[in-house]
Amino acid sequence: MNISTTIITPTDVENNSKNRFKSHFNEDFSEENSLSDLIEFSDFSDLAKILSKNKTIQDLIDTDNINIIVAGLNNLTQPRNRICHSRPLEYNDINDLTDFSITLKKIGSNHWWTNINEALENLNNPSFALSLQIPSYWKSSKSKIYSNLPLPEFDDTGFLGRKDERHAITELIYSHTRVISLIGEGGIGKTALAIRCLYDVLESSENSENSRFDMIIWVTLKANRLTVSGIIQLRDAIVSTLGLYQDIGKSLGVNSDISLEELLEEISLYMKEFKILLCIDNLETIDKQHVRKFLAEIPHGSKVLITTRIGLGEIEYRYKLDSLDSKSSISLIRKLSILLNIDILKKRNSASLADLARRLHHNPLLIKWYVLGLGSGKRHEELLNKNSLTYQDALKFCFQNLYDQLTSVELQIIKTIACLRNSVSEVELRFILNDIKELEIAEALHNLHNSSMLKSDSQSLKQDDGIRTYTLTDIASDYLASIAPVEDAFYQLIRSKQRELKRHIETSLTEHNHYHLDITNVHAKNKDEKICAVYLKQALNLAKYDNNYEAALELVRNAKEMMPDFSECYRVNAYLLHKSPYKAQSEYESAIEYNSNSVIAYYAYSQFLLQDEDYPYALEQIDHAIKLNDDESLISFKALILTRSGDYSTAISLYEKILPVQRNNPHRKFRISTYQQVISCYKRYVERLIIDCDLPKSQHILERIYELFYEILNHDNYDERSFSLLCQVLVISDKIDIKNKNIKYTTKTISIIEDFQGTLSVHHKIKLKSELMVALTSLYSESKNKIQFLINELSSCSDMKENLCHGIIKGIVCKAANNLSFGFIISDDNTEYFFHRGELSPQNAFDNNDEHKGIRVGFYSHNTKKGPTAKNVHLI
Repeated sequence: MNISTTIITPTDVENNSKNRFKSHFNEDFSEENSLSDLIEFSDFSDLAKILSKNKTIQDLIDTDNINIIVAGLNNLTQPRNRICHSRPLEYNDINDLTDFSITLKKIGSNHWWTNINEALENLNNPSFALSLQIPSYWKSSKSKIYSNLPLPEFDDTGFLGRKDERHAITELIYSHTRVISLIGEGGIGKTALAIRCLYDVLESSENSENSRFDMIIWVTLKANRLTVSGIIQLRDAIVSTLGLYQDIGKSLGVNSDISLEELLEEISLYMKEFKILLCIDNLETIDKQHVRKFLAEIPHGSKVLITTRIGLGEIEYRYKLDSLDSKSSISLIRKLSILLNIDILKKRNSASLADLARRLHHNPLLIKWYVLGLGSGKRHEELLNKNSLTYQDALKFCFQNLYDQLTSVELQIIKTIACLRNSVSEVELRFILNDIKELEIAEALHNLHNSSMLKSDSQSLKQDDGIRTYTLTDIASDYLASIAPVEDAFYQLIRSKQRELKRHIETSLTEHNHYHLDITNVHAKNKDEKICAVYLKQALNLAKYDNNYEAALELVRNAKEMMPDFSECYRVNAYLLHKSPYKAQSEYESAIEYNSNSVIAYYAYSQFLLQDEDYPYALEQIDHAIKLNDDESLISFKALILTRSGDYSTAISLYEKILPVQRNNPHRKFRISTYQQVISCYKRYVERLIIDCDLPKSQHILERIYELFYEILNHDNYDERSFSLLCQVLVISDKIDIKNKNIKYTTKTISIIEDFQGTLSVHHKIKLKSELMVALTSLYSESKNKIQFLINELSSCSDMKENLCHGIIKGIVCKAANNLSFGFIISDDNTEYFFHRGELSPQNAFDNNDEHKGIRVGFYSHNTKKGPTAKNVHLI
């Protein structure tokens, strides 16, 4: 078959082929030549059009196979163009070309595909590949901009992954940002991504009528290279800022024999006159100070893309490049193992390769170094042994340059995180590194996070109330462990501070669990708040025990700087500012503003307002607290506000509602407090009713008061103030009796005293005598003689007063079933006393009770050979 007479060639294909023919031979295509002579001047797209045009008029290949070939040629048009125009290859280019070649071999006779057969047989023969040349007529002739971009090093595998990063960097290049820094650890792929993006820009500029840039200039400052044998220094590497400017000038055609100032002036002039995209690779290898000034003055229209391991500061837009994802890492290992024909890797499954990629930190350079190492005969164990010189050389190449340029604060931070072996928040770092200014820590964290030293823990952002925590990157952790271990003294210091912090948090948690509505405790939820709470609790203790309000307020200021949105900072500050009501009120308002769901903030504010006698606003705040948590203690406090404001009936209604629950409150002091509030409210109500001459109702309420006194005395729910209330009720009973002209109610009150007098401790008897003596001066009924008799009976206790001591429980020891065996008391004169269970009254006072510390007691002192002991220990 005479192909030249039977083939139909589309007009555009024929014209393109003739133009390439003329470009190659410097002569027009003659009609005397056969059209078959134009075939080699047709690209894949042209060939696909020719086959489509002639598939029904030829009989060499059936229509189905023609369609397969056309689809394959169209699919490979872009890979073919990348090869012919010296553009970076994409990930699947080589695979797609190989698969299509194998498909072609199955179509028609074998002798049709002589060149393809030869190429497939020599895929692993470097000398064959090097002998191939791209015909000059296939090289791009449409370039509109000058570039000196290097051939990419990733063409053996194609450009892997980084789709999102590639798009983001290209978008930044086309944005108004003048200086873009691509930041990451050594070997992470910064150079490869930069080259890939620059070629994208070049391709776009060549295909655009209005090119964004006139020139793309590439300058590399790479000074060494990682090989299987170790790190080697590159010859003729640029090692100074002068060398950098001279290389830029050389690319622009500037004479290098001029002074530095003249050179910079010429470069600046070029960048003003032309839209230049300048890329500086590996900027971290030279001093950046002089370069910063140059970069800060880049003219409008031109742009600089930088790859570096360390950022420049405010003049740049930083784009942090992270490690490859697992899928891309596995693909890279597979590609390299096929390319180097390493069977041991080719046979491993994906899970095994994923673990290998993890151990190599998903770092492209380390992966390539490892695979090349296997290919050169090195053992897997040697390459991945963290103590081997081979592995340490690889780590040093990726990381040492970055590590050596860290500031002292940055070094302390990464060493601290390494010591803690856990994710760490900025607040925790501020506590542990409390000798470093907070702004310095914040700046150092920012720089480290934008480098490859730290990664933020996104998991904690979801699970721990938005706290951002930091951990060392895997490669940074490896570097510290293998090459730059933390000094023992520093490690011990950090661990001791961590233990100190843990103790503070545990103490605060214990106090909070003891009573969750104690306004002298700090209420924290997440870890950062608990750390901040340490400062706030220290402030409260300084004010309470040392009366040092100035130092306390300074600690609160520190806490606010640490966590300015933490509601408790403002509530505690308000509590400390009680002598400055205006400031305190403002701080309480701020506490509620920062956390409108803080029960303790509303409760504390309500207490403050009660002291200020602003009852309506106090009720408003406590109602907010009850709406969030209808705790009996909050309801009790609302009843107290109502009592103080004179709304006794409503207060009594609330008290009677919560009293059945409070009877079972595990905290004795809260049971006592509730009973005293209820009795006080009833007492005030009786006093009001007496004034209003409503004797029947006052007598009815007085009976309820007697019931409550029997209840508290029978169940040990009383203290000193209870006897004061009892004697006040005695005086009220006397007033009613005078009006009724009898001693009925006074007698009932005295009966209560007589019934329980024998069960009282010496301390309480002395208190009762004192209160009865006060009440006696206010009595007018015939009961005065009886009261005097009681006072005389109690006088014998007063004689023992000289031997009576007071103090607080220091600790107890339980040997069985959480029951107290013995304990220790610190007296008011700071003497430590031992006491046995048998001396405690009642003996079960502290059984199964962990709220013993700090409880006030009375006792009698005795001296023994073993030291001071306490007898007749009783609760006050």
